[in-house]
Amino acid sequence: MMDDSVEISMHTQGVGGASRRVGDVLLGRYEILSELGRGGMGVVWKCFDRTGGMEVAIKELPQELSHSAVEMETVRENFQLVAKLVHQNIALCRMLEQDPGTGDYFLVMDVASGEDLRRLVRREKKLPLERVVRLLGQVADALDYAHGEGVAHRDIKPANLMAGVGDRVKVLDFGLAAQIRSSMSRVSMNRQETSGTAAYMAPEQWRGRHVDGAADQYALAATAYELLAGYPPFEGDGIAVLREAVLKEAPARIAGLPEDAWAALARALAKEPGERFASCGEFIAALGGRDSRDSRDSRDEQGELLRLQGWLNVHRGQIAAIVDREGGFGAHLDGYAEAMETGRLALAGHSPAHAVAAFRKAKEEAEWLLANEPSRKRAQQARKAMDAARRQAQAAHAETDAAALFQEGEGAAAGGEAAFALQRFSEAAGGWEAAEAAFRQAAAEAGRSHASAFAKPAGTDAPKKLGCLYVLLAIFPLTGALGIHDLYAKRYVRFLLHVGVWFAGCFWVYAFLISWIWAIFEAIDRS
Repeated sequence: MMDDSVEISMHTQGVGGASRRVGDVLLGRYEILSELGRGGMGVVWKCFDRTGGMEVAIKELPQELSHSAVEMETVRENFQLVAKLVHQNIALCRMLEQDPGTGDYFLVMDVASGEDLRRLVRREKKLPLERVVRLLGQVADALDYAHGEGVAHRDIKPANLMAGVGDRVKVLDFGLAAQIRSSMSRVSMNRQETSGTAAYMAPEQWRGRHVDGAADQYALAATAYELLAGYPPFEGDGIAVLREAVLKEAPARIAGLPEDAWAALARALAKEPGERFASCGEFIAALGGRDSRDSRDSRDEQGELLRLQGWLNVHRGQIAAIVDREGGFGAHLDGYAEAMETGRLALAGHSPAHAVAAFRKAKEEAEWLLANEPSRKRAQQARKAMDAARRQAQAAHAETDAAALFQEGEGAAAGGEAAFALQRFSEAAGGWEAAEAAFRQAAAEAGRSHASAFAKPAGTDAPKKLGCLYVLLAIFPLTGALGIHDLYAKRYVRFLLHVGVWFAGCFWVYAFLISWIWAIFEAIDRS
């Protein structure tokens, strides 16, 4: 995040983090894992976010800046612009947080793994043109995107460019490092030297003029010069000497560099912004021997790739929720999965054109799935409703059969055929139980309960009730006769006992009659 060499010479007074160590927790959630860098503009820690469950980089701003309300307001405004930048080659600035206890400010950023280009060129001395174009082409794409959003970086240099696996580059400190340095120059009482970053500053920056994307292009060209030559285009023993060289001298020709590449580099390092390329992408295209049309095509391809990835990421959850493979959905789900895998492999192999083609296919399949998903759901609901209706029809048929059996049993009972009546009553009860089970199953599948609406007629328990009624009717004359006999024999205790049994029997016969009449009225209501 910050180079080990101090890019701005400044006393460490006012720079936070002096007393912090590994294991400390910042802002109640960020556990310090290691120190990534320390300089005049603050300390950068690698931390673990306990809430988000991820590693982040946190820059602790100098206390002098944190406690200046006016300058921090400017930093906050700049942060709000930078935080909106979302690009695959830009390390995101996630949050600007203040410690409520100390008042210190912390900038929370993505961790960019790999090696910054300053260390890379120190280790390898110089890089071949093809690799420089490949590395800085990604930086140019990120810068052109940011310039389109109205944001300039203002501090492009090898130390702010991190190369990861497969030479994937991330631009660090986007737009904030320069703003923090500018604010610090106004609030700090210490003398600051700009020798480290000055080697990449455009002439208009030295003159104090307005800075825009052209200054970033100059810094990108100065970075390309250093990667190709092993040293920056201008050097000097002091800040005044370096300033004079940048403003008045031409950079030395790099030996062995093709004529077209040198012409592109010299144009991007022009003293006047209007003499440079229209965009950073055009500069890198010219540096690599391609014309501006190739550069625009490349940017258009990258833009489409980002748009496709964004769309697919937004709708990924909806596609994952589709599991029904009927009605042609299986073929489209397979096509979507195959296209997504092809796109991922193309990205891993650094083939954006193939990735765009694959993600286009994935989007087509996803659009078909999403467009037909409502119809599929309606078809499923209709199928469930038809199944429920079928089961209800089966249940109604079972109930009709049970009612017929019950009527047949009543006729047999009236004719004195007790055994046949009991058989029919038993079959009727079984029919009603089957009907109730069918109703309950249909109600459960339809998502509602018909249990409260289903009631068996009193005839369901007819065999049991008839048996009890026959017993009571047989006890009536017997208890009556015994009671009269006891009265004449003057056995009054036994007389009272038989009378009590007789009255109890009358009560139960009355209760049976009332329940049957009630069941008849219920059957009439249901019909």
